[in-house]
Amino acid sequence: MILRSKRLNRDFELTDGKISVGRLPGCDIFIDNSPGDVSRLHLEIFVNGDHVQVRDEKSTHNTLLNGVEIRGRGWVELTPGDVIDIRGFDFYLVVHGASGIPGGASGILDGSRVVSDPQDDSRLGSPQSSFISLTKYQREESRYSSQLRALLKISATLKDVLKSEDVLERAVATLFEILPKIDRAAICYVDEQGAVDPKWWHVRENDPDSTIRISQNIGRHVVDNSEAIIMGDAQADFDGAKSVQAASMRSVMCCPMLDADEKVIGIIHVDSFRPDCFGELDLEILAAVTMQIALAINCSRLHAEAVADALFRQDAAQARSVQQRYLPSEPPTVEGYSLAGFYRAARSVGGDYFNYLPLANGSVAIILADVAGKGVPAALISVRLAVESDAALRLVTTSAEVLDLLNNKFTDCFMPAVVLILNPATGEILLSSAGHEPPLVRRSAGIIEQVGAERGGLPLGVLENGEYVDTFLQLEPGDSIVIFSDGFSDAEHVATERRFGCDRLRESLGGLTGRAAEIVDGLVGEVDGFTEGSPQFDDMCMVCVQRTPDS
Repeated sequence: MILRSKRLNRDFELTDGKISVGRLPGCDIFIDNSPGDVSRLHLEIFVNGDHVQVRDEKSTHNTLLNGVEIRGRGWVELTPGDVIDIRGFDFYLVVHGASGIPGGASGILDGSRVVSDPQDDSRLGSPQSSFISLTKYQREESRYSSQLRALLKISATLKDVLKSEDVLERAVATLFEILPKIDRAAICYVDEQGAVDPKWWHVRENDPDSTIRISQNIGRHVVDNSEAIIMGDAQADFDGAKSVQAASMRSVMCCPMLDADEKVIGIIHVDSFRPDCFGELDLEILAAVTMQIALAINCSRLHAEAVADALFRQDAAQARSVQQRYLPSEPPTVEGYSLAGFYRAARSVGGDYFNYLPLANGSVAIILADVAGKGVPAALISVRLAVESDAALRLVTTSAEVLDLLNNKFTDCFMPAVVLILNPATGEILLSSAGHEPPLVRRSAGIIEQVGAERGGLPLGVLENGEYVDTFLQLEPGDSIVIFSDGFSDAEHVATERRFGCDRLRESLGGLTGRAAEIVDGLVGEVDGFTEGSPQFDDMCMVCVQRTPDS
């Protein structure tokens, strides 16, 4: 099987495997298309014996097979006589020994096949038009051999390099071996403003004080147009550019480095003090080598991201393990009462915290706090809160005093919190809030009350004096109190951008019955049903204390 092109005046042998077609010099079938209508990698051909398939995944201007666009259609089977049109560059699939394919634009579309027009008897089968001359073949063979040697050299240099700094250092050094005419070379990245920033450079002269200048004019042209350029005399082309004049740039070559999405991430800039030093082959070699260097840089970045992600996951796992030691595994058993808690972090670890703390006088203290932020930093603060709150409850007797002590300890953060102290013998609750969501009380008759809203102080860490006060509350048999973080009220249905809200939480609580665990499970279920699988943006924490009806 061969691909025959009238416009390129050449036959291309199709051997088993993948064959690339495009305007990048490294493509197997290179189309010299300076306007840029042909994409860098425009088409892929896969050959397996007598089966030939083509694929155009993301070319800019599409590919026509027998006049039908095939971009994005995956692999398409070819049969002898099919015509591929790449922006005016024609290719015909021919079986060895065939007499030729009619040329020109005289094909008649019949479904997805092209039927030759019998009135057009032009052929590509003559020796003058079907095969390139031996002199041209030898010249192209030498060119491709030079590119191949350069690619092998740079590939061998970068094959085992993972750190970005090592990639840059080795790549620049290797450029001087591949392109012996250059005097200076630099690899630059493109910053957010589109300026080129040299990251590694080298000069041929062994001068430790040497620096390199990069022309922003040349760099911006390469970045904006995403194309390689060659200049015989930069001082003549950019006579007003100070960097060009100051650096005595004459011959210059500059190629863009692309990422996997063909976005320009940087440039490779080489120059010489002598004019007209580089030729077309030098630019093709630099372009091919630049592709390999860009690939190595992208791989090093991905490796660095993978290492950082692995370290983060390791840190998160350790933080989660530490945090779980300070969260209660189950509520305490308190005669005449039912207690239940719930905690679900928005990430692998969270910043919400709650705990039950039995006191020496028989009372039970419950603390719930919402550390600003998420993830590992917030989790570590919540661990510190566990230690500090336990110490505070050993020193003072009221919930407001506990918050005062904690406020003095956490001067470097923003932390809403609520503390309630339950006297099981009487059903009295002493409650104090530091800028936290007001607790909800469900009376045995189903009536919902919001308590402490008008008496709440500032979140911990905001001011030296948080002005915390105690609120007294009486739980009668069958009554329940629920404290919760804003992860419940702020739960969002992403598609409609609606939030669950405190009003809906109160309404949901009024319709629930049963023990504390059933109430908590019911409220969690209401929120999850409302969000319908939307991502959880904030940690969710809740505690319910119920005085059993028979107590």
